[in-house]
Amino acid sequence: MGDDKFTIFIEDIGDRSVGMMPIITVKVELDENMSEHLIENKILGEFEQKLESLVKEYFEAETMYRTYDTRDIEAENEYYKRLAEEEE
Repeated sequence: MGDDKFTIFIEDIGDRSVGMMPIITVKVELDENMSEHLIENKILGEFEQKLESLVKEYFEAETMYRTYDTRDIEAENEYYKRLAEEEE
């Protein structure tokens, strides 16, 4: 990950068909040591689920929540990069 912060996003996905745009309800930047600890101990998913539960307890989504993090964004970027290379 280098100098990039490890970030967790909790997004209300909205409903574009009725004009409700997605909004990032919570954005959490983790210290490198904490993110490494969560990943190495295979508890990142549990941490994200508990964080989403905490958000749900105090704030209702208009539609529903979607939780993703830096690794998901990197995987998605890599997927589209490979797809573009295959099309060339």
